[in-house]
Amino acid sequence: MIIRSLKLHNYRRFVNCIIEFPEGIVGLVGNNGAGKSTVIEAIAWVLYGTEAARSGKDEIRRTGAPSGEECFVEMDFEIDNESYRIFRNIRGKNATSDAEFYSGKKLMAKSTRAVNTEVKKVLGLELRNFQISFFARQKELNALSDLRPAERRAHIIRLLGIDAVEEAIASLRRDKNDNTSKKEIYTRTAKDITVTKDTIEEYSDKIKNSEARIEKGKEYIRQADAIRQESRAKFERISKTREQYLQLKTQGERLRAVEESYNANLKELQEKLSSLESKKAEMEKLKTQLRGYEEVKAEKERYDKLQSDYKMAESFKKNRDKLLSDRDDLEKEIASYREVVADYDNIVESLASAGDKLTAVKNEIEDKRNAATDIRSRIRSLTDKRSELELQLNNIEELGPDSKCDRCLRPMGDDYQSIHNHLTGEINSISASIDKLEPEIKQIQETLAVLQSEREDVESNRQKLLNKRANIQQQKKELVKYEKNLNVILQRIEESQKELSGLGEIEYDGRKHDELISEFKRLAKVRDMYLQVKATIDSLKDIPEKIKIAEARVQETSAELEDLRNRVKQLNYSESIYKELESEKDKHEKDYHKAQITFKELENDYKLLNQKMETFKNEL
Repeated sequence: MIIRSLKLHNYRRFVNCIIEFPEGIVGLVGNNGAGKSTVIEAIAWVLYGTEAARSGKDEIRRTGAPSGEECFVEMDFEIDNESYRIFRNIRGKNATSDAEFYSGKKLMAKSTRAVNTEVKKVLGLELRNFQISFFARQKELNALSDLRPAERRAHIIRLLGIDAVEEAIASLRRDKNDNTSKKEIYTRTAKDITVTKDTIEEYSDKIKNSEARIEKGKEYIRQADAIRQESRAKFERISKTREQYLQLKTQGERLRAVEESYNANLKELQEKLSSLESKKAEMEKLKTQLRGYEEVKAEKERYDKLQSDYKMAESFKKNRDKLLSDRDDLEKEIASYREVVADYDNIVESLASAGDKLTAVKNEIEDKRNAATDIRSRIRSLTDKRSELELQLNNIEELGPDSKCDRCLRPMGDDYQSIHNHLTGEINSISASIDKLEPEIKQIQETLAVLQSEREDVESNRQKLLNKRANIQQQKKELVKYEKNLNVILQRIEESQKELSGLGEIEYDGRKHDELISEFKRLAKVRDMYLQVKATIDSLKDIPEKIKIAEARVQETSAELEDLRNRVKQLNYSESIYKELESEKDKHEKDYHKAQITFKELENDYKLLNQKMETFKNEL
């Protein structure tokens, strides 16, 4: 195989690439990833399909290629000076595969399966043999040496063409065995030659009889066909007549339906015409009953207006009375609010006085608390001093006259007693001072309790005054709102009074109004009946003209029906004759087909006899 050109479109990394291969050895040179292996793979893929690729067919299409654009490889090559072209593609979203294989301009195979089969036949190699011999991918140059000896021998024999010689030897051996078997069979069957000659003579007679029967069959078919054609002609003639008959019959049925419709319309118009006079008499009677209708209508409308004014006046009165009642209620509420509000200044004054008193009580409490604090401080200071003196006294009492003075650090000696007395006197003096201060503390605490109670009373009274002031302030707001509402109500009362004055005195008699309504309803019914009868009479004015038109249409339709009946008679069609001819035609058709089948059977018998004769002659 000599590759002449290779075209790649959307295959792997190639958008569109055409390679023309020159004579001799060709080398592909490029950086890693440039697509050298892809070109080699494309050769195997275009020949053997997806099983020769490095991946599934969904990964062969170039990344980024539009889903609607196809991916294909096309290769031209030669074998034994004969040109071939192979084309394989993938198209569509579902990656549908297709392929075509040409020898010169002749299409040898189309579809992936057919092309794969034809390639294997032309190259004489399966994909596996192709890959381990002429086509070795990267890292697979030792594929042939990796096979087992028996497999390697089979592949090499096939590549060298020696397998055909071995098959020829095996075929000769089979022929030898077959001829030996045939020799034995012929030896055994030679004895039956005499029987075969007798059988040939017997079948010769049968063939002659069969030929005579075939000739009779041909004549019978010609006669049956002539009868069939004549029967067909008769049936076609009566079929045309029947078609005309059915058309006329359909027209007749349609005209009869139209005639019935026209007659029914004519009858209806005649009935309406007969009722016209009675309607006129009824209209005159109703016209007499309608006298006084306009007067009653006008009087009723006047009373309708009076009723409306009367109801409006009653509504105004009710509204006025309601407003007057609301006014009285508001005035009472305003008076009660004014009484409460009047006490506002006294409450404000009392609230100021309570505030001053509360401030005075708080100041006095603060003074007493400060005095109590001072006394407690003095008592605490005296108590601490007494404790120091008692400690000092205890120390000198324990050591006696030999104890040292805590100030000069000299022994007391003879001064011991005077110092002891002095310390005792100071302790007693401090205790007396503390005893005097404690009643003052107690008196201050009692005074504080009284002041605290007074403060709580003042605060409680002040809070009540605050609440009362707040309540009065709220009621002052309510008073303003009520006074505004009162002004609105007074204005509305004035407007209502003006409206009532505008209506004046209304004299309305409800019973008489009811009588007028009843009489008007009765006369309105009579008027509706009158108008209905008048409309009916108006609609019947053109009845006589319509009757003339309807009568003319009935006459025209009757004439058309009579013409159709005459045309049907002229056809002289009979349904029974039609059925008879149809049955006769079908019978002759069946007879003709039966004759053909019989003749076919005779021919088959004749062929079978001849075939058996040939068999016997061959056997002989």
